[in-house]
Amino acid sequence: MERDAGLGYLPLVELGPNVTGYEDADLQYDRYYRYRVAAFTETMQSDYSTYFSIYSPLVFAPTNLSLTPSDTSIVLNWEDRCVFESGFIIQRSESSITGSGYLTLDSVDADVTTWTDFDIEEDAWYYYRVAAYIPDERSGYTTTSGVGSPLNFAPTSLTATAVDTSIQLRWTDNCIFEDGFVLERDAGSGFVILAEIDENITGYLDQDMEYGIVYHYRVAAIADGEMSNYSWEVSRLSPLQFAPSYLTASHAGNSIQLVWNDNCNFESGYILERNAGAGYAHVVTLGANTTNYLDSDMTYDVIYRYRLVAYTGSDMSDYAISSSIRSPMGFAPTNLVAVSNDTSITLNWNDECIFEDGFVIERNEGAGYVVQSTVGIDVTSYTDIDLTEGEYYQYRVAATSNGEQSEYAWSVGISSPIIFAPFSLYATAIGNTIAVRWTDLCTFEEGFTVERDAGLGFEEIGQVAANTTNFTDSDLEYGIEYRYRASAFTSEEVSNYSNITTIISPLTFTPSSLFAFPNTNSIDLSWQDNCIFETGFHVERDVGSGFVLLADVGANVTTYADGDLLEGVTYRYRISAFTATLQSGYSATITVESPIAFTPINFQAVTQNNSIDLSWTDNCSFEDGFTIERDDGSGTFVEIGNLGANYTFFSDDNLEYYTIYRYRVAAYTDTEQSNYTPIINVQSPVDITPSGLIATSYDTEILLEWEDNSSAEEGFRVYRNDGTGFDFDTPLVSLGADVTEYTDYSLNYGIEYSYKVSAFANGQESDYTNEATGSIAWLYSEWETIDAGTYTIGNVVVPSGVFEHTVLADFEMMRYEVTNNQFAAFMEEALVAGEIVYDEVVTNFRGGAVDSVVYNLAMTGSHIQWDGSAFSIDPGYGLHPVVGVTWHGADAFATFYGWSLPTEAEWEVAARADTEFDYPWGNTNPTCDLANFSGCSDEMLPVGQTSGVSPFGLYDMVGNAWEWTDSYFDGANDSYVLRGGSWSNYTDNLKVWKRSEGIPDAAYNTIGFRCVR
Repeated sequence: MERDAGLGYLPLVELGPNVTGYEDADLQYDRYYRYRVAAFTETMQSDYSTYFSIYSPLVFAPTNLSLTPSDTSIVLNWEDRCVFESGFIIQRSESSITGSGYLTLDSVDADVTTWTDFDIEEDAWYYYRVAAYIPDERSGYTTTSGVGSPLNFAPTSLTATAVDTSIQLRWTDNCIFEDGFVLERDAGSGFVILAEIDENITGYLDQDMEYGIVYHYRVAAIADGEMSNYSWEVSRLSPLQFAPSYLTASHAGNSIQLVWNDNCNFESGYILERNAGAGYAHVVTLGANTTNYLDSDMTYDVIYRYRLVAYTGSDMSDYAISSSIRSPMGFAPTNLVAVSNDTSITLNWNDECIFEDGFVIERNEGAGYVVQSTVGIDVTSYTDIDLTEGEYYQYRVAATSNGEQSEYAWSVGISSPIIFAPFSLYATAIGNTIAVRWTDLCTFEEGFTVERDAGLGFEEIGQVAANTTNFTDSDLEYGIEYRYRASAFTSEEVSNYSNITTIISPLTFTPSSLFAFPNTNSIDLSWQDNCIFETGFHVERDVGSGFVLLADVGANVTTYADGDLLEGVTYRYRISAFTATLQSGYSATITVESPIAFTPINFQAVTQNNSIDLSWTDNCSFEDGFTIERDDGSGTFVEIGNLGANYTFFSDDNLEYYTIYRYRVAAYTDTEQSNYTPIINVQSPVDITPSGLIATSYDTEILLEWEDNSSAEEGFRVYRNDGTGFDFDTPLVSLGADVTEYTDYSLNYGIEYSYKVSAFANGQESDYTNEATGSIAWLYSEWETIDAGTYTIGNVVVPSGVFEHTVLADFEMMRYEVTNNQFAAFMEEALVAGEIVYDEVVTNFRGGAVDSVVYNLAMTGSHIQWDGSAFSIDPGYGLHPVVGVTWHGADAFATFYGWSLPTEAEWEVAARADTEFDYPWGNTNPTCDLANFSGCSDEMLPVGQTSGVSPFGLYDMVGNAWEWTDSYFDGANDSYVLRGGSWSNYTDNLKVWKRSEGIPDAAYNTIGFRCVR
C-alpha cells in the first residue's frame, strides 16, 4: 500500500495475502491524502488499483461558532476539531462581519470550547471569531457570527387591565441600571406625567378615574438624568360607567321578569318605563344597586317594550338598550296541525288562554268555512269522521269566552284519506299474454272491473275480487296497440277509473336480429323467428340494383347459406315472414362484403439499413403472380418486381438518399389483375451523416477530422460557432465527396470555437455530427493603459486607511486574467527553454527564480494536464482563469515575457481609478451580471463574461478568481497580498480595497493573476 501526502506516492505498509483492509493512523492535520494498492509475489507486482482520495480527519481550525445572549453577557460556544492545539484565541469586532476591526479579547486553554463576554454595552452589535493556535502557528478562524447586546434600556410589554374602579398597569423592566420610571397618561388632551416610580418597580394602579373616558398610557426608564425610549402605548376605557346595560325581558308565568347590569357605584336608583303601544310611561322607581323587577300588570296579546335609566340627585344616565316581549297572557289558540288516519282526520292545537269557555272548529270544503263542531274548556283536539273521497279540507280553530271569540289559529289544509279508485295501473308483456297490475288504496271495495280498448273503444274484459291487484289478458291479436283501465266497485257505487296504460301486442310477425357471417366461399345468414303462425320466410338480396328474391325457406327455419357470390361485390340482405295471405315487415338490412378475395392485404414496409422490405398477405387461391410497383417522386408508378403465385415478400435495395418512395402491389392471372393494395409511403433509410468529429488545436490553426459513413454523399459542409451561435444557413466551407478533414486557419486568440459537419446529396442535407471544440494557443495578450496621475485609494477599515498614490508614468495591465490556454503555452515554452522542470515525486512543475513550485497538477480546480510529453487542457476550460498557480509560478510567467506582477496599489488604481467606489462599476451591490461570486455559479467562468468592467476597461477585477500581487502582506515577507475575491466569496470580499494573503509557494484553486508592463 502506498500513500501520497502531496509529495508523490511513498510506500506506507506491506500486508499479507488475503488482507483487504488497513487503518492509517500516521496522519497530519489539514492534509489531502491519496492511496493506492498493488498485489505482489516474490517475482512480480500487479498494476495499482484506482487511487482513492480523502482529506485528513485531523483538523486545526475550530468550527460551528454559536452565540447566546444572556441577561448581561454573551456566551460563545464552538466545536474543537483539533487534537493538538495549545489553546484558542477569541476576537471581537463592533463594526462589521467582513473581518475588519477585530481585536483579541482573550485566549483559553486547549480543549476549552466556551467563553463568556461580560464587557458589553447597551444596544450594541458584536461580531466574534475564534481560532486555534500552537506556539508557532495559528489556524484559520471560524465563520464569523454576530449578535445584539442583551443590555436594553427601554421598558417593554406594557399592559392595562380594568379592575372595578381603577386601571392596573404592568410592564417589563429590561434594564439593570435605571434610576426609576416615568409613567404618562393621555385622557384626550395629550400625554402628561401620571407618576414617577422607583427602580425595579414594574406596576402601577391608576385610581384617578372618570367614567366614559378612553385613557392612553406609556412608560419610559430614566438613568443619570437620561430617559429611554417610550414603551409601546396601550389604551383602556375607564371602568367607571353610569348607564345600566344588558336589559332583558322573559316570561315568568303570567308576568314578565326584567333583569339588567348595574355598571355604576354612585347611582341613587333606577327608573323603569314601559311602552304598550301608545308611548313610554313610568312603571316604577327602584333603589340603588337594584338589578331586577317583576312586571305583573299584564293584558293579553300585547307587545311590551321596556327601557331603564340610572339617576343621581342631579343627573340622569343614558337609557339601557330597550327590550321587547309579547304579553304571556294569550286568547287565540296556536300551532294547529292536522293528521289523517285511514278514514278520519285528527286536529290538535295549543291552548294559550286561561279564561276561555271552549273552542269552535270550522271546516272549508271549497265553498267557505262552516262550523264543524265545538269543544269545551281546555280541550285541544278534535277528530273529523265525516269525510268524502277525493276532497281537500281546510280547518281553523278559535277560542270563545263570555260570548267573545278570539282570533283564529293559522288554518291547515289536508286531503281526505278516503281513496276508492285503484292507483298506478301498468301493463307488462309476458310471453304471449299481457299482465295488468295496480295498487289497491281502498279498504271497502267488493271487487275491480278491468276494461280494454283494442281500437274501437273500452270494453269490459273481466272482474276480480276485492283486494286482488292483477289481471292476465290472453285474448290477443298480432300488431294491435291495447289500452287498459280499471275501477273499484261496491254493491252501491263504482269508483273513478284508474290511469290508462298502453302496450303493443306481444304477438310479433316480422323476423329480427338478422346476422351475416362470411365464410370462404359463402355468406351464412341467421335471424330470429318472432312469429308462431308464419308459412315461411322470404330471403332477399341486393347487389347494387335493388332487392330481388333470393330464396324461400319454410316455417321455423332461421338460417340460409348464399353461395352464389362474386369477388369485390357488396351484398345487402333482408328477411320477411309470410302466410298464405300476409307478408310481415322486413327485418333490418345487413350489408356484407363478398368473401371471395383477389387483392393482397396487410401490405407493410420495414426499413433496413440500406433496403426497404415489403410484405403482404396472399388473399387469393387462384392468382398467377404479383406485380410490385414504385413511385420515386416523379408521380408515376413503375414496376420494380414481378413474382410468382404465393410469394409474399420483396426487398428493394435500389435506393437514393433522402427520397420518399411510394409502393403498391397487385395480384394477377392470365386474364385479369386485382385491385392494388393501399399505397405505402416510406422514407429512404440510406444515411449519409458523418460521425466522430475531432478538433485538434495547434498554435495558429485547428484541424478537423471526421468519418465518412456513406458512398452516396455529394460532399460535406463545415459549420463553425465563434461564440455567437451556429449559422446553419451559411457554412464555413463546402467540400467534395469522400473528404474527411479540414484545417481552419481563420482564427482569433481568446475564442473557443465549436464545429459541426454535415453531408449533402440529392438536394438535401444530412444530420450534423457531434460538436467538437478547440481554440488556438496563446499568441499575445490584450492590454489596457493605466494613466499616470495621483489617485485616492484604500479604505478606513484597512490598516493603511485612505491615502493618495501617485503613478509616475503610464503603464499597461492585461485586460483579462491569464487563462489556462496562456499558462499552458508558457509552460510548454518554458519547459523547452529549461526554465521549468517536471517533478515526478510531487507531480508539480518547478522553476523560476528560486526553483519553487510553479504549477500544481493535482490541485482541485486545475484544468491543465501533462501526459509526460505534452500539455492538454480539460475540454471547455481553455478560456477559464488559470488556478493552481503559486505566486512563484505567476512571477515566473511574467518574468519569462519581460513583464511583472502588479503592486497592490497598481492593482487598486486599475480596478477603480480615482472614483473612490467600493466596486469597479460604482457603489451598487454586486449582481450575477456584474460579477461571478457566491451563489452565481458552481465554479469560475471564462474570462470576460461579466459586465462589471473597471473605468480602464479591465474585466473580472472582482469575483471569478483572486489575483496575486507583487506586494507583501502587512510588510512581512512570508505572504503576498491577494485582491479581488473569487467565485466562492460573498459580496464584501469583492470590494476593491479588500485585502487577503497567500503563501508564495502554495497553490490555491481560487487564485489566478494578471500582469503589468
